[in-house]
This record gives sequence, structure tokens and C-alpha cells, in this order.
Amino acid sequence: MTLSLNLTIIKHVNETGDMMKWSKNELFLNPDVELSFEQELVSEPSWFENLTHILDVTDIFVSGFIRYHAHSDMIQYHMQLTGNYVLPCAITLEKINLPFDLIEEDAMTVEEAIQEINSFYSDSTGVDLFPIAKQVILMEAPKKVIKKGLKEYPKGKGWEVVKEDMQAKDKQPDPRLAKFKDFKPE
Repeated sequence: MTLSLNLTIIKHVNETGDMMKWSKNELFLNPDVELSFEQELVSEPSWFENLTHILDVTDIFVSGFIRYHAHSDMIQYHMQLTGNYVLPCAITLEKINLPFDLIEEDAMTVEEAIQEINSFYSDSTGVDLFPIAKQVILMEAPKKVIKKGLKEYPKGKGWEVVKEDMQAKDKQPDPRLAKFKDFKPE
């Protein structure tokens, strides 16, 4: 007869105020127990230093669980990330707020996690899911957004932004390439 025990432990904030970190002892002394977490995150300007397609990320909330499976020596996590991207419009550069709701999950053996570069697990410090959450938020941001209902494109002295279909109508073919018009590949 096998007895199955399904426990959930809600993690309390530790001394540093971080709920997305667990020591090896916390993890391994609670085998097959869901260690749940909920945390609000605040983005920092350093997140976007080399990114031009994200201006900010606001109202970030992360919830989920992590579990150590003793029988398979596997660490599994699941997290849901919600918040708002602040992105520049690709045409006008106006700020656009775009909500997101992302799911991230993974499972790997302790040995695989130790060997993996940039893993969520370190043999010396335990588990830290914050870098994973940050990476998912930044990787899932759209590269290009356009403001809904944009009717008037920006223009200035001697320049204007035109729609691609209008540009194609005005564009005359290069006369040097005219002889390729009759070319038929065999």
C-alpha cells in the first residue's frame, strides 16, 4: 500500500524580503512538497540597458510553486507572471502599455541543473527563480508594436512616414533591371 501525501507550503518572506529563493536545505528537507510563492517585482533601469524595444515593465506579479521530487532527484517549478510592458510605438515612438500574462515551467534533475549554465539551481546556494522570471519577461516582450487606431503618421520638414503599400505604389522600377522582367528560369 502506498500512501500519498499532498502538502502545500506557502513560503514566508525571508530576511532579505525575497520569496523566490530557497536554500538546498529548504528544498531537500521538504521532498515532494509544493513550496508556493507569490511576489511583486519592481523593474530596474539596468534591465533595459541594451534593449530599445522595452521602455519599462510595471505591475509585475509572480506566483507559482517549486517542488523537489526525491524519488527522481528532480526539481520542478511552475510560475505565472503578469504585468504591463511599456513599449515605444514603432511609428510614433509614443508609449504603449501592453499587459502580459505568461507561464513558465521547467523540470530537471539536480545533476542536469548543476551542469547547466545560467541554471536556476546552484549546488552552493540553492534555487533562485528571480533571474528566470526576469529573463522570461524580457524575452517574451514583442519587438515591435503599433498604437491601435493610428490614422495620422508623423511628418516634418522635408520628411514623412508613409505606409508600405503607399510607398510601393509610388516606387518606379529601376530601369537598369528592366531586362530581368522577361527572364524566365528553366
